Amino acid sequence: MTSNLLVGGLLCLYLDVYYLQTHQNYYLDLLQALVACEVLVMSFYLGLKLRKTKLNVTSLKAEEERLKLFTQIMEEAILIRDGETVVEVNDVSARMLGYEISEMIGRNIYQFMAPQSAEENKLWIKKGYPSDNFELTAKRKDGTTFPILVHGRNITYKGRPMRLSCGWDITELKNMQEAVQKSEDRFKQFAEVTREGIMIHEKGVIVDVNQALADMVGKSLSDFIGADSLFFVDEKSADLIRKYRSGALSTLPSEITLRHSNGKLIRAETYATDILWHGRKARVVRIWDFTERKKIEKALLESEERFKRFAEVTKEGIFVHDNGVIVDANQALADMLGYTVEYMIGKNNSEFLDKESNERALSFREVGYPVEPYEVTLRRKNGTFIPVEVHGAGFSFNGKDLRVARLWNLTDRKKMDEALRESQERFKRFAEVAKEGIEIHDNGIIVDANQALADMLGVTVEEMIGKDIRDFSDEKTNEFAFKFRKKGYPDTPYEITLQRKDGTFIPVEVHSAGFRQDGKELRVASLWDVTARKKMEEALTQSEQSFRNLIEKSPDGVMIRSLEGQKNLVYVNESILQFLGYAEEELMAKQSNEILDPSNYRDVENRRTRLLSKSDYNPPEEKTFIRKDGTTVYGEVVSYLVHFEGKPMAVIMVRDLTERKKTEEALKKSEQNFRNLIERSPDGVLIHTLDENPKIVYINGAMMKLVGYQADELIGQKADYFVHSRHVPGVRERIAKMKSKEEYNPPQEKLLIRKDGELIYAEVVSFLIHYEGVTMAAVWARDLTERKKTEEALMKLERLSTIGEMAAGMAHEIRNPLAAISSAAQILKRKKIKEDNGQLETILGQSDRLEKLVRDTLDYAKTGAGLPHESFTMKPVLENALNLSQIQFGPLSKSVNILWDVSPEDIRLKGDSGRIQQILVNLILNAFQIMVSEGVIILSLHRDKDFVLVRVADNGPGISDANMKRIFEPFFTTKNHGSGLGLALSQRIAQEHGGQIKVERLAPRGTAFILQLPLNGESKS
Repeated sequence: MTSNLLVGGLLCLYLDVYYLQTHQNYYLDLLQALVACEVLVMSFYLGLKLRKTKLNVTSLKAEEERLKLFTQIMEEAILIRDGETVVEVNDVSARMLGYEISEMIGRNIYQFMAPQSAEENKLWIKKGYPSDNFELTAKRKDGTTFPILVHGRNITYKGRPMRLSCGWDITELKNMQEAVQKSEDRFKQFAEVTREGIMIHEKGVIVDVNQALADMVGKSLSDFIGADSLFFVDEKSADLIRKYRSGALSTLPSEITLRHSNGKLIRAETYATDILWHGRKARVVRIWDFTERKKIEKALLESEERFKRFAEVTKEGIFVHDNGVIVDANQALADMLGYTVEYMIGKNNSEFLDKESNERALSFREVGYPVEPYEVTLRRKNGTFIPVEVHGAGFSFNGKDLRVARLWNLTDRKKMDEALRESQERFKRFAEVAKEGIEIHDNGIIVDANQALADMLGVTVEEMIGKDIRDFSDEKTNEFAFKFRKKGYPDTPYEITLQRKDGTFIPVEVHSAGFRQDGKELRVASLWDVTARKKMEEALTQSEQSFRNLIEKSPDGVMIRSLEGQKNLVYVNESILQFLGYAEEELMAKQSNEILDPSNYRDVENRRTRLLSKSDYNPPEEKTFIRKDGTTVYGEVVSYLVHFEGKPMAVIMVRDLTERKKTEEALKKSEQNFRNLIERSPDGVLIHTLDENPKIVYINGAMMKLVGYQADELIGQKADYFVHSRHVPGVRERIAKMKSKEEYNPPQEKLLIRKDGELIYAEVVSFLIHYEGVTMAAVWARDLTERKKTEEALMKLERLSTIGEMAAGMAHEIRNPLAAISSAAQILKRKKIKEDNGQLETILGQSDRLEKLVRDTLDYAKTGAGLPHESFTMKPVLENALNLSQIQFGPLSKSVNILWDVSPEDIRLKGDSGRIQQILVNLILNAFQIMVSEGVIILSLHRDKDFVLVRVADNGPGISDANMKRIFEPFFTTKNHGSGLGLALSQRIAQEHGGQIKVERLAPRGTAFILQLPLNGESKS
């Protein structure tokens, strides 16, 4: 824009100049003024445009950043495209379409639309988009489609014109609209198809009625509307109903008599309840003719007794036998055993029992069946065995004494019981729960509880232990508890009311089970606070009453689904809503793949197909569901065909397995914690089998480091693979003990052979564990090599101490004759005997040498007991030590260059300054003695935290590896005339002061001795 204006201005200027030059020269002065004015105006204009452009660029960048941030935090799907290419999307958009953000950037926009929507979008690009929101069909990465509501506008992004679109998934909105319509039609449809008579009246005046009632009494629908609700009821029954309405009777009579239009009396049953009808309070009455039913009730009594038992169970195996011969069985038992129902009929039940269970069954037939449940083992068609719990009862049918048995598969419970027993030693069972309150009680006396229950009641765990459970509940709950203790606890969950410490009450749902521990019969109870659920149920009671009262509630989740299409739920109960976290209208609008984990899609479709074509029953299977909040829950699903609303439909029953899954996950976590403990243990651990030839199956890192092998070199080897042959018999004896169920072998020292041949000592403990479902032996090994070395060093120190004491005694005895020899030699020397020839000098020199050896020996034999702990400054001690060393070494010391590296602070410490000076004299004198001409000694004095460090470094020839290991040994020396006690004595003095002397080899040559002493006279190392 700016460049166009500039060109236009210059063109105008050029035309003005050309015209004036060719026509009127006297206009030149005027032209010059005009040009100057135009230039000034143009410059001002261009400056404003450039400034505005710069501000626009800055603003555009800021706008782009805000837009990018906005797209990231918005809950709606955001997409920016350049033409047909995606430039930017937010996380909501990517998640909605099932992609990662990086997968969408740069792709064509039509890849994310259904074909029809893509064609419509191409027309909109050419002709312009609708001004209001518009719908299109989006396509996910997995190929599925869903409706989306879109609104967009053109923007400038990254300096280019682009299109920004916001989208909302309206699948649930559309489903809700359909659900609302279905909900409005549901009651009317039900009333139309049911054979029961249904009437709705307001204060006794009929406002609606179905055809079934009209047919029942022989009247038309128009005869009812506006009439009195009792006009077709026998007068006696009408009086009873009027008394009930007035409150004179407490309950509505369930049986009444109706008058048919032909005068015939009809016996009927009725049930009434209040509903909201077009926003007004009304009453719905169900009436059904049971005249014919009364006739056949007697004939059905025996049959009803038989099938009633079958109706009480769904997933358990059920069979009826006549003295052991099976006369009927359900599909669940057939699936459990791997046979068909037809094959089982007529077979003796012994064919499906193992030997021991068959013997028990024969004894029961002779002496009578037990009243309590008992366990048997079933043999499946494929030869495998199943432990089951049997609940049985006898009954008569067609004059025969039969017996019905209910069999519950205990495989999972057995595994879980075993796993819990193994886990008890490592973790408490209360770690398996998070929000539920958990308590364990012994006949009502609380023996354990978790923190969640304590928080729920407003007490501490300690306040609960030993108390009666009735101390924390209301009176009605206490009555339940007393009955339960006498008659037994119910198998199904039940509700009670707890009383908190502050006196308030909490409704809870209880799931409980008995178990044995340490010979006692205990009971564990899981208590879930249902306060919120209670409030929700109360809020939903009025709106759901009319429909919920017509259908029996199930403790398991129930859905009724049409077998056509996906979005076809016609009924859901409260349990499934609780299980999945949806409201009724939300769940009714969902497709199967919206509430199931994707891994279950194909199997669910197969089960639907099986119901349509092969079978009217699908046995229990475990499925994974996705709750509304996105969390995963698990359910055991059974489905079967029924007729509902005049059509064949599928009933899906879902039992919540989430808690069991949590328990299983907790067990896995427990096992993982145990594995982590082993993996990170500083001690070596291996696990081996206990079969005929025990083999190593696991080894941790510490054990590999201890014996020098890698895991693949040891897995599969014998358990005593790296044990020294001397200790192999003992190891095999310990393994034999564990085979005989002796669970623990106490610590013993064993000699092991590393891969490199080095012998190492280890303290070994072994015990029984369960590993990968099998009893094995765990071996825990602690490296004793360093301790052995320490013990050897201590023994060596004791020997040296003994030698020192002996040497001190001998030195004391030698000193007196030595003094006499030295004195005699000095007297002879003063007499200047001519025949001396230097022998007296030799005697005196050797006497001095022997005297020094005796003195050093006595010093080494001394202990540090009674050391003076005077406070002194370290620098003067170091300076004095240097002076004394130079005097003893003589004039040659002046050829050695002394360098200082001393801290400026005044370092003080406690100890014997004289003996510390003796250490430094020995160290400096040693440095002088190994020097050649023009050598260098560096003396350093510094403080390091709680220690003072004195360093004596030289550039001499250094110390060999062999000598480095022995330099502090008493009587070891490399000098021709040394005693070998100087460094040993110095190290002892340093240790008596709580310090030590360290030695370092310097590069390229030289040695450094570091004296480390604690500042307060006590060792900090």
